[in-house]
Formats: sequence, C-alpha cells, structure tokens
Amino acid sequence: MKNFLTILLLAITYSSFSQSWEFEEKLINQGIQRRSKTQLEIKEFVNDWMKFKAEYGDYPTLPFNDRNEIEYTFINDYKLNKEIIFNRILEWAAINFGSLDAVLHYKNFESGKIILKGQFRIFYTVDYLGGFWGDQIKEKTSSSYCTQTYVFTIKDNKLKTQVVDIQVKVEDEGYWVSGVYYPPLTLNRHINYYYPISNFGKLNWKSHLNILEKIDLEILVQKSYLNIYIASYVDDYSF
Repeated sequence: MKNFLTILLLAITYSSFSQSWEFEEKLINQGIQRRSKTQLEIKEFVNDWMKFKAEYGDYPTLPFNDRNEIEYTFINDYKLNKEIIFNRILEWAAINFGSLDAVLHYKNFESGKIILKGQFRIFYTVDYLGGFWGDQIKEKTSSSYCTQTYVFTIKDNKLKTQVVDIQVKVEDEGYWVSGVYYPPLTLNRHINYYYPISNFGKLNWKSHLNILEKIDLEILVQKSYLNIYIASYVDDYSF
C-alpha cells in the first residue's frame, strides 16, 4: 500500500503547470496520507484531478500574500500632483460605477486617502450532474456579482491601490425536502473561500478556479482603466 501511494503522489507532484498547481497538489498529497482511502478511491481521485488539470491548462496567476490569501496591491508613479490624482480617482469612480455617492465611503485629501466600494459582474463555467440518469457531468455558464473595496493612498505623485474584501454574491437554488420548500438564499462568499480548489469535490474544481480567474481579470481591467484615466489628464484639457 505504501509503495502504491508513493507512485501516485510522485505522479502528482512532478507534473504540475505552475507553482499554484504545486501548492494544490501538496495539499492533495497531505490529504491522501491523512485519510483512509482504498487504492481504487485514490486512483480514481488522481485520475480525475490529472484529467481536469490537463483540460483546464495554466493555473491563473493570482497575488497571494504570505498567509496564502489573495491580496491586490498596485503602485503607480504619475507626473501629476496629489490634487489631480485625488480628483481623477473620484471622476473615474463616478464614470465607472454610475454614482459616486453610492460607492464613496471615505475621502480625506490631507491624508491622501479614498475608500470606495465597487461592484462588477463575472460569468464563469460550472460543472453539474445531468443526463437522463443524472450521472453525466455537464457544463453551463453562470454569473455572479462581486463587491470589492478599493483603498487608495496618494503620496506626492505616487498612488497605491489596494483591492480588498472581495465578495462573491451567490444565490443558492430553492429546494423541497419532505414536502417543505426552502426558498433561494443569497450568500456572500469571500474570494478566499474558493481557494484551494482541491478542498472541494470535483464538480467544484472548474467553477471555483474559473471564478478566481474571472475576478482576477476584471480587477486588472478596472486597474488598467483607472491608470489610463489618470494618465490622460493632460490630454483631457488639451483643447
């Protein structure tokens, strides 16, 4: 049994696409060693994981801190003064989120601080059991709204942007139990809930990794739009 486990664990560890795959697989190795599983169960799990990994491709590059939490920090250096940067952030928020009053939580020009609560929508892929017997893995597209807090700190002509408290709004479907109907519930799940994906069943692997990937992409897009808007200050007034 020990030799069989060693072969499987080595197969996982040395066939990874990136460091994030490696981290997931370290956890898988630890889980296999701790839990009492048969050789068949271990083999099926490893085969499912390797198949998923090969089909999904590269693990998204996510910014983890030393506590293995997803954390975004960006620093930009502009050839603009503090007041211009401060005002351009507020203008960007009004344009991007539709209403500055709805998203602005704090601002203090003296300290160079602005705190905004933003929102965007993501579309991601979900695996589920379907087919006539309910035993086939099928795929569908789902969507969720995500809220996030932007903490801006301006120092001279530099801007530090932190994106924290990222929450995914998920609506669980209603269901019947013993003739009693339980209505849908809206849950707010922190982004760190979805990681590591290997902590969940195989039907969650794709959706969780896709959620992380889509959130990461949207945050980078938002940051890019902000950067472009601030940097285009001179062009805005060249008329």
